[in-house]
Amino acid sequence: MTDYFYSVYSLNISSDRPIPGLLQVKTEPAHLEVCLSSRPFSWFKMHEKDHGHPPQQEWFDIKDSKFGSLLRWKNLFSFFIEKNSPYIYYHIDDSTHIASWGIYCLSWVLSFKLLEKGYECFHGSSVYLNGQTIWILGDCGYGKTTLIYHLLRQGSLLVSDDLLTFQSCHNQLHSTVGPSRIKIFPNHLQANPFPILQKMNPLTGKRILQVPGVDPTVKSLPIKGIYVLTDPQKQPHSKITLTPMPPTDALKSLLANLYNTCYLSNLRMRTQFHQINQLINHIPIKFLRYPRRLSAMTKVCQRLTQDSTNHA
Repeated sequence: MTDYFYSVYSLNISSDRPIPGLLQVKTEPAHLEVCLSSRPFSWFKMHEKDHGHPPQQEWFDIKDSKFGSLLRWKNLFSFFIEKNSPYIYYHIDDSTHIASWGIYCLSWVLSFKLLEKGYECFHGSSVYLNGQTIWILGDCGYGKTTLIYHLLRQGSLLVSDDLLTFQSCHNQLHSTVGPSRIKIFPNHLQANPFPILQKMNPLTGKRILQVPGVDPTVKSLPIKGIYVLTDPQKQPHSKITLTPMPPTDALKSLLANLYNTCYLSNLRMRTQFHQINQLINHIPIKFLRYPRRLSAMTKVCQRLTQDSTNHA
């Protein structure tokens, strides 16, 4: 069976199936940190029985055991993430959702391995904007993807979407590079120049877009600023404002935007506050407030570009 090799979030990955949207590494890495391997549906049913997992009722569920974590999306795919091992086993129920499989595999599923290795994970998006890399954080529905989409339309490059991690490199904090795709509702697309791959899943109208990303051979880029979006329903704004955060607010915002809070471990608890403090002490963090209307997006992008350049 042919193996395909990739590097994403600074992890070396092998897969027995091509992963949509990722550029293959031509030669096998000396050290593999994640190995994706398919298993038949019967394997997962046997695993459920052996480890006492009840039949799946909800659209998504997660079950933990001393051997690993079982993640299941009903009628789509299942994953078993083996603890203290590079192996992630999977089964795709419906092959028409291969791009969707790649989305979940490289976000929710991979976050377990990143956290296991001591990388804290955050929910947000990152772009390479006018020569600077910035993070945009915010809860679901706050407008992250719409903002990222308009930045990309104006020439920015995607660093990562949905899942963010960082690492220390030469006394700087670098954002690791993820896959070049975003998920967005069609009504937010304006004269869309990017290829649409497919629906995210049958229960949402979100579409998967293949977008311009940074050079995939680059594994990480220095972070120059972090911008946190506020709730547009609770705090509607008629003006664009960028407000530096006091350390206490920055701490609360970063904790509120952690990714995969299902994963709990002693290692995560030990390293979590250390890594958050690194961000607070080394990266300017600001509230970003702006009118939530499409006609304002050009000015919002211009303001972000100007502010991120000031951090250079």
